[in-house]
Amino acid sequence: MQIIGAISISNGQPVIYMPLAVILMITAIKDFVEDLKRHKSDKEENNRKAFVIRNGNLVETIWSDIMVGEIIKVFIFINNPQNFLITF
Repeated sequence: MQIIGAISISNGQPVIYMPLAVILMITAIKDFVEDLKRHKSDKEENNRKAFVIRNGNLVETIWSDIMVGEIIKVFIFINNPQNFLITF
């Protein structure tokens, strides 16, 4: 509607581009900061120590080295990721 000169209050010049660009830049910066925080948090979580049973022995490793199907020793009062299956 801004491009139609007869009904436009801006003489046919689109003025929405600048506010839209500002909003997009603010959103991009916010998302970038959130992604950096998430990356740092993920790296910290993946480098935590865990105990895994490999070849019948309890081995200390980091969470990022655990493979699907491995048996993990879970301690009650230690933060553990919640994305594993507990079976009894």
